[in-house]
Amino acid sequence: MIAASLCATFWLTVTGPPAAASEVNWGPLAPVAYGSAQLDLPVTWPVVPPGSGSCRGGPGPAAVPGVVLLGVFGSSSWCSGSQAGTSVLNIVRLGPLPAGEVTAGRPKVVHNGVTMYTAVLHGRISGTVYLVPSLGVELMATGPARARVLSSIGPSVRERALASGPMTAPPSWHRVHFAGLVFASPATWEVTRSPYLYDCGLQDDDIALSSPPSAVLDTDTNDLAFPCPYLLPPRVAANGLVVDAGSGRSPTVVPAGARRLTVNGLDFFIDQSDELSVLVVVVKVPGRAMPVEVHIGLGDPLTVDRVLGSIEQG
Repeated sequence: MIAASLCATFWLTVTGPPAAASEVNWGPLAPVAYGSAQLDLPVTWPVVPPGSGSCRGGPGPAAVPGVVLLGVFGSSSWCSGSQAGTSVLNIVRLGPLPAGEVTAGRPKVVHNGVTMYTAVLHGRISGTVYLVPSLGVELMATGPARARVLSSIGPSVRERALASGPMTAPPSWHRVHFAGLVFASPATWEVTRSPYLYDCGLQDDDIALSSPPSAVLDTDTNDLAFPCPYLLPPRVAANGLVVDAGSGRSPTVVPAGARRLTVNGLDFFIDQSDELSVLVVVVKVPGRAMPVEVHIGLGDPLTVDRVLGSIEQG
């Protein structure tokens, strides 16, 4: 499994009066996806995946204009090392909608056709939270860019791709055989092979680090011990493909609660727990004891649908 490292213990102190909105350098934007929701945020804002809570390889940047914390509120955190007291102007939290949350009777706002209901949180994480039942998330934004953060919400590429369903790949795409499957990828994507199981205990969003996009065929048969230096978490989402054959060192299994699809006569299982910028599909291949795990980068719905629809036994 490919992975990218990140930093994470977070004790944040915002000092002084908030800056005016005009002081915020919004700059170039890139999407940040979580489940069915997506925000368009500055590329300079680090994104911390769910459950990340330890520093590896030293502190991160001394100061950042904004930070995005994904997952259940409080489950992810930003580490700035010795600069822990440095002011962070904007904090964005995007996580799953709590079970049983009631929206009836709450004030609501609409952005990009998405209805959000407002509530107030008290405790360690306090402030106004926006409940978004149509996308299954809750959102909190603090800082001078708050209004722009809220107005950028919309359906994620993952949601749009799954809604449209698999499609036929163009004849110009390359067909590749691996682990009992055949699949297609654009002719411009380099196809590489890897035996390595990367072992930093990190996320699958490394697909977003590939430029230009590529297809990686991974047998997961060798351990490769990496130092884990600080790297900014990758921005979501980008095109790319990783196919994990699985091994005794890194077995692939059908995840609990997976959404089942039938594509080209094969059973596909969508990992509903994978909330980031990669569509994770576990495929049962006849004649193989272990299923094959396919990671498709969510760069754009059309590419995702074509890669998904190309997968067949072969």
